[in-house]
Parts: sequence; C-alpha cells; structure tokens
Amino acid sequence: MSHDEEDDPAGDVESYLRRLAVVVESANAAPGPAGIASALADAQRVAAWALRSAVRLGRARGLSWRQLAELLDIPASTLHRQYLGWALLTGLARKSMIAADPHRPGRFRMLRSLRAYGERVMAAGRLASVQNLLLRWLADVELRLRECPRGDELTAIERQIVAEMDNLRYAVTVAAARHHPLHPTLAVLLARFLANTFDLAEVGHLLPDVLSTPAASPPDRAHALVLLAQNDARRGDREAAVRHSDRALELAHGIGDNYTLALALTSVMMTRGSTGDLAGGIRAGEELIALLRRTARPDMTGPILSKQAWLLIGSGDLPAAREAITESIQLYESQTDRSLPLADRFANHHGMTVLHNAAMTAVLQRDDTTAAEYVRAVLTMPVPDRDYVLGAVECAALIAARRGRYALAVTLIAGTTAVGHPVHSLWTRELDAATTAARRAIGPTAARAAAAEGASLTVEQLIALALRGDTLLGDDPAGVLTRRELAVARRVAGGLTNGQIANELHISVRTVASHLANIRTKLGVRSRVDVALWVARAERGPRPLPFAPAKAVCAGAKAGSAASGEGEEDRHTVGRTGK
Repeated sequence: MSHDEEDDPAGDVESYLRRLAVVVESANAAPGPAGIASALADAQRVAAWALRSAVRLGRARGLSWRQLAELLDIPASTLHRQYLGWALLTGLARKSMIAADPHRPGRFRMLRSLRAYGERVMAAGRLASVQNLLLRWLADVELRLRECPRGDELTAIERQIVAEMDNLRYAVTVAAARHHPLHPTLAVLLARFLANTFDLAEVGHLLPDVLSTPAASPPDRAHALVLLAQNDARRGDREAAVRHSDRALELAHGIGDNYTLALALTSVMMTRGSTGDLAGGIRAGEELIALLRRTARPDMTGPILSKQAWLLIGSGDLPAAREAITESIQLYESQTDRSLPLADRFANHHGMTVLHNAAMTAVLQRDDTTAAEYVRAVLTMPVPDRDYVLGAVECAALIAARRGRYALAVTLIAGTTAVGHPVHSLWTRELDAATTAARRAIGPTAARAAAAEGASLTVEQLIALALRGDTLLGDDPAGVLTRRELAVARRVAGGLTNGQIANELHISVRTVASHLANIRTKLGVRSRVDVALWVARAERGPRPLPFAPAKAVCAGAKAGSAASGEGEEDRHTVGRTGK
C-alpha cells in the first residue's frame, strides 16, 4: 500500500472497503496475537483512506466519521486507529459506505466478518460505546414510527429498516445481553417488521421477553401485546388473540396516551374481525375512527379506515367499504408524490394495505379493470408483506376466472391455500364459487392437475404466475391500445363525457383528455366519433387496423365531446356502485 494511494483524493470508497473486507477475513484466520495485530494495522490504514475519500468526495451518507468522533468525544486520530473497522460493522456507516445498493450480495457478510473481528481486538468498554450509538439510532427509528409517518416518508423509513435488518437483529441481541433499557423498544421494532413478513415463530419468541422485562415502558408493553394478538390470530389461537388485545386495551386506558389507546383499539378491532366477530370489530373501528377525528389525527385515520374497510368487506357492506377506502386513499395521497407510478407511490406497509383492500372491494363489485390495476401494484411493490401479497394473488385468480382462464384460477387458488392464507367467510365463498365454476368448465381431470401445480408453487412463483401474460391486463382485440386507453375508448363509444369517464376510471379529466389524444394518434383518427366507430369494428372483428377518419356520426360519442374540461383533482374511488 503506497503513499500515493493514501493521498489519492479520488479514491473509490467501495474499493477501499472491499480491500478492508479481505484484510478482516485474513485477521479471522490469524494464528495468534501477532497476526491479529498486523492485520489490524492494515485494516486501520485502509479504513482511514476510506474515511478521507468519503469525507472529501461527499459520499458518506448518514453519520460521517467526523460526526462519529464528536459523538464519542475522542480525538479523531484515536478514532482512525482504533474504531473505524468496528464502526463500519455496527452500521454507523449504514446507508452506503459498505455498498451503494443495500441489497447487493456480500454487504451483510462483510458486516458479520467485521463484527467477529471487532469482538476479538476491541476492549469491552470501547465496544460498548459504539454499540450504544447503534442502539440509540435504531430506537429513534421506532419513535419516528410512533409519530405515524405516511406516504413517501413512511416508504423511506421502511426501506431503511429493511436494509438494516441484520444490524437490527444484532442490536436486539446486544441489548438483551447487556440488559440495556432500550431492549424492549428495539425488540418491538424488530417484531413489527417481522410481522409484516409473517415470521410467526420469531415474533412469538421476541415479545414474551418484552413483557417479562421490568424495564419495559407501558407503551412498549402495549405494543408488544398488540403484536402478540396479531400473531395469535394468524396462528389460529383465537382465545389468546382476544386475551392479548383485551390486555393491551386495559393497559392503554391506564396510560392516558391517545396513540397507545388507538393502537390497542386497532388490535381489538382486528382481533374481533379475524376471530369471526365482524360486528364487534366494526363497532370498535367506529369508536376508534371517532377518537382519531376528535383528536385531529389524519395520519392515523387513513390506515384505520383501510382496516375498517377490510371488516366491511367481510360483512358484505361493499358500499361502506368503498367509502372508507376512498377516504383512506385520499388521506394517503395527500402525503405522496402523485407523479409517481401507483406501485412506487404506495410502496410501504400502509400503502399496500390500502391497495389490497381496494382491490378486494373492486373484485367483489366486479370492477375488474380497477381491481387489476391495484393488484398489479401490490404484486410489484417492494414491500415484504406475505399476507397482502397472497390476497392480491387470490384477486388475480378471481379476475382470471371471470376472463375464462379457468386453469390459471384453480392453480392460483390452490397455491394460496397450500401456503396457508387465512381468509374471511365472504372471501372463501367467492374463491369456492370460482373454483367450482372452473372445474365445470375444464373438467375434473384438468382441474386436479391445475390444483396440483398450484400446491407445489412458492409465494414468489405464485406472484410471477399471477403477473404473467395478460391476466391483469385488458383484452385489446386489436392489439393497438393499452389497457387504460382501451377502457377510455370503450367509454367514449358508450357516449360518456370526459368527466363521466374520469369518475368511472378514478382518474382526472386532464388524464382522460391525454389518453384521448394518444388514442387518436395511434388510430389515425380526428374525432370521438371516429374512436367510437373503431371500437365498434374492433369488438366485431379479430384484429382491425387503425383507419382514416370516418364521416359517419355517432350520437353518443358526439354528446360526450361537449365536456372535455380540465383541472379536476385526481380522484380515487373503488368500484362503480355504492354510495
């Protein structure tokens, strides 16, 4: 390692860190103290060069090493010599110093190697100082989540935690071993994200420790009980679910904190619903929504409205479910960048919940165009929530059955059943009816083969199958227009105005006008009348081509041309019926 390398201001941070990983692996294999000391010296030099490059090039994200030195209240030179390698492993350079892409293979392997190395060469006191920084940073994330961020802010936080799961697990282990007062808070944070991925066993192992820890605060205990109730319901232990949710509510009433009370009421609401008491769940939801409106908490009202919609779907009250989901989407989208695609705009746990419930309502109201849009967004967003993903796959199965793709419907339904997806009785009836219709259509032998195929698939394979081909796309008989353009064109042919089309498709009038412009360009026509005639020919023939403007007049299309206003806000509602 030359002096020139040390002075190179344009040195690549990642190349230094890759070299550091090699040095660390060598240290792990060193036969004795002398070998470890030599490797440590090399690691210190490489890490110091990485520090200078990161600071000078502005590539450090999160805590810079200088900020770390200030927090530790030690000279920067001491930090360079003794702490850089260990600080890397604990995640204090967490967001990019190890890899620009948090999902890149090797990132956490490097962390584990550095961790093992640090434990061999650092004194316990020094180790504790850096561990405390990691614990405090992660606990701050949990506190931020209690403030109920939504939209783009929540997406950013959830992605950050997903990238930090290895460090979060490590932090919980360290905090438990040291009986650190932050252990309950960190365990709840870890359980919260494990619950999203359906890791029932690990959640069940973490949370009883929180409840048995004297240092756990009442809010931490209440949150742990809420997560336990959810876990119990998923495992089918209804008695335990009710018991834990009731304990959470009792504890919350004694705290006097509206957030904790809302959390406990949410648990009671969903536990009642998941154990079959839909009326009780809906009543708890109404009480909770009234509390949130009274205390002016729109950040929490949106998520609860989407959960209430789920219970209303189960009870069969689809108009009320549509109203709840519509308001939930509006509250959510007030905190997002609405120029982003749907899957990016809703790319967090709350957003996935909203779109999942919206898809179910649309499917039950037989608005397959809207449902397919929501289903595709749920299945393509980077949010690891197994339960909602499987629900979206089942929505895709019902859409497939209604479009005559019976074998696919049977395969998808059998797949979600095999991996274990508990559903409400109303939804079960829909799935059973689709399966029965498909068996009649394709015969028992083909149906058994399709079901056997589905039972052998993983969740990832079910997602890929649901998204394959045109299952979630419309059927443009001409192959000329996109699914959305075809939906607009068909409504033009039906004589609807731009405003009416916008209402049906849940988009703005300006977006309708933009689609119409694209349609006219693709078809080579000038007027709404020509678009209507093209649709009529397309529906009759196998693959018509765009045609020149026609002189015939379609009264319905002409009536629609009178209203092409622009400037309305985008509107999201679910389905075409209801209040």
